[in-house]
Amino acid sequence: SDTALLVSWPSQCWAAMSRTALRGAWRGARSALGPSTPAWAVGRHCGVRAAAEELPWPLPARRGASSAASSSTATSETTFAILSILEEREAADAPERAPDTWSTTGRVMSSSGGLLRISVPGGVAVGGAVELPEGLGFVIRYDKHGALVALAAGKAPRNGDEVRLVGTLAAGKWPTAEGGRASFLSVPELLQTGEGRSVLSMPAMPAIPRRRPVTRRLPSGLAAAESLLPLGEGHRVAFVGPPTTGKTTAASMLIRSQAPDTAIVYAAQRPRARLEQQLGPGALENPNLRVIYSDPTTDPVGARYLLPLCAMQLASRLRAEHRHVLLILDDMVALSQAAAELGSPPLGAPHVAAAALDAAGNVADGEGVRALSVVTLLDFDPDDGDLHPTLRNLWRSMEQSLDVCFNFDLRLAADGMLPAIDVEQLLACGPAPVYQAALFKRLRGELLRSLMTDRDRRERMEVGGQLGLHKEPQDQEDLGSARVARALLAHTAARTLPELAIVLTAALVYHFPQYGRKPSRTAVGGFQDAIVALVRDGYPRLWETLLGCGSLSDAQAAETLQQLGGVLLQHRFDFQLTCPER
Repeated sequence: SDTALLVSWPSQCWAAMSRTALRGAWRGARSALGPSTPAWAVGRHCGVRAAAEELPWPLPARRGASSAASSSTATSETTFAILSILEEREAADAPERAPDTWSTTGRVMSSSGGLLRISVPGGVAVGGAVELPEGLGFVIRYDKHGALVALAAGKAPRNGDEVRLVGTLAAGKWPTAEGGRASFLSVPELLQTGEGRSVLSMPAMPAIPRRRPVTRRLPSGLAAAESLLPLGEGHRVAFVGPPTTGKTTAASMLIRSQAPDTAIVYAAQRPRARLEQQLGPGALENPNLRVIYSDPTTDPVGARYLLPLCAMQLASRLRAEHRHVLLILDDMVALSQAAAELGSPPLGAPHVAAAALDAAGNVADGEGVRALSVVTLLDFDPDDGDLHPTLRNLWRSMEQSLDVCFNFDLRLAADGMLPAIDVEQLLACGPAPVYQAALFKRLRGELLRSLMTDRDRRERMEVGGQLGLHKEPQDQEDLGSARVARALLAHTAARTLPELAIVLTAALVYHFPQYGRKPSRTAVGGFQDAIVALVRDGYPRLWETLLGCGSLSDAQAAETLQQLGGVLLQHRFDFQLTCPER
């Protein structure tokens, strides 16, 4: 072959040139730098890494190469031989290198919106950490013009400032519980440089032979979830709906309902003060809660982009230490927006979201079965015809990986039903899971029948109205009563299983005659508290039985529900919502 291999620096693109031209470039660089200059310095000065005069010609072929190979095969053999010689020469020249900083230092060429263009004469890698005069960044891509860096912490540098490559950007300063309370740590605080696992590395999906089925209940504190579609440890869950529909409220109720041995990782793009207000005292007193946050008003775009990646790495780390880990990502739309600001990020938002969901599940190891449950929040309506293509792609990448999806309805939120979970989407939820308590399985069957009857009544009355048919007063009264019963499925505070059993039974056995008015949130909440207090304080033996509802047999559950329904019917006129209008 009459060609040699050329490496164009710094883009590192391979090309071929004539042997004569390569010799000329090499000799010119050797004359300019002096005869004692090592080969690696000469190569970088002239833009090549080896020269024809120092390569044996003809180049040897690889062992086992056929003499009858085609010309394309001969070219690949020549390339292999050149690469082998280059590696040997560079390894031999490495001890002769003078201590300098050409490969680790560079300059800022431009800076705008949390993105930096830097020139670095040495090699760079995506995800590499870049030390700035007053901050830290990471490489998101590079080309022949330099490297593009996203600011992750600190202040943006000025044009011409010196920067330095300092290895890999990793997340290692994990939050620890202090004083028996939840721990908070922002993304810029937990980033560190050096060797280790890159913050851009994704958690590995558990191997199929190690996966185990979902057999344990995941407490949620939500009436709609516990009755119709209970969650399990290892599930992949999504709370989907427009803003202001109560998704964050539902997530905080989920946090407050967890067992003491469950490690919780909550990631959100909000200021710390607002997070503490939203989570509430009940969640903040949990020492197993670790909150990773990014303040969108002060943190750069790189920190907002790395937030879910840091949370995923922390959850993966805790999975090796705890039997169950709950990861809540609030919300993935913010990740999509940060990725859009970066332009072409190393990992797209759909990729990150799908990887987080696929990492969930129950996995067997030497010490038993460990579970990772993932809950993602999405601030959009997937059925919206005008949904942005970026968000639609995000939803399509996540939908196929979900086990449970709760849709939040803006119309229900406008009526004061928060969290505004649309129970209509849960009517076709299939059979009850094996981990649901027998008492709630019975309540589930009755509630499904009641909700389906109400849906059929509403559809019948809607068609009758379009046809101009007369509406029966009894149908209107039943419709209003069903509206109040559905409102009992919404509550702003997490409730235990005994409390939910009482509320759900009341929704089934009571008739609410004040159909002409929509009940306010205050009236519904007061009614829920009143009936719970009635059973807890007035019927202690029944309350004790409800405390152990998870261990009741089917026959015991039927007897308990009969007693509970009888008690509630005895006091049916003790509450404002159940009294007839006067």
